[in-house]
Amino acid sequence: FIISNATAEINGSLNIDSYLLLFSNADFISTSSLGSVNLFGQKINRISGCTFDKVNIKANLSYYGSVLYIYNSVFSNNDGIQSDNLVGLETFGGGVSLNDVDFYNNELATLIEAPIANCYVNRGNVNDNGNGIEVYFSNNVTVKLNDVNVSGNKNDGVQVTGTGTLAIDCGAVKDNMENGIFVDNGASLS
Repeated sequence: FIISNATAEINGSLNIDSYLLLFSNADFISTSSLGSVNLFGQKINRISGCTFDKVNIKANLSYYGSVLYIYNSVFSNNDGIQSDNLVGLETFGGGVSLNDVDFYNNELATLIEAPIANCYVNRGNVNDNGNGIEVYFSNNVTVKLNDVNVSGNKNDGVQVTGTGTLAIDCGAVKDNMENGIFVDNGASLS
C-alpha cells in the first residue's frame, strides 16, 4: 500500500492490512472529524515527509514484530471529543523508530505499548500536548530518546511503566505541568 506526493482526506478510518506500507511526502487531513489510519501487521513500514492533521496512526505490529519507521513527519491536532482518536501515534508490539518527528496539540502525543524491540526517538519535538510520550513495557526492552525536546505538555512529559528502560541522551524535558519524567511499576531510567 503506497501513498506518495498526495493529499489523503481521512474522515473515519482507513484500515490497511498489506505486506508493505510506504507513505512519502503526503498530507493526511480530516475536515469533518478526527480520522485514523489503522495498520495491521505490515512487514515493511516506512513513513517519510508526511503530515497528519486531525489524523492519527494506530499500528498493531504484533503479528510480524516489525518496526514502524517514521522520518521527517508531523502529528497535530488529535484532540477533542472523540476519545478513540486522541493519540497522535499509537503502536502495539513490534517497535518504533522516529527520526525528526514532531507532535503538537494532541491529547497524547505518542503511546508505545508492549514493544518487543528497542525503540528510538531521535531529534524532534513533543510540545503542547495533553501528555507527551507514554510507554507501557511488557518486555525488557529500551526506549531511547536522543536529542528530543519534550516541553509545554499539560500533564506528563514522559511516562514509562513496566519492565523496560527509558534511556535519555541529550535533549530537554522541561516546563511540563505535572511531571517531566514519571517512572513507575518496575521501569528504569538510564
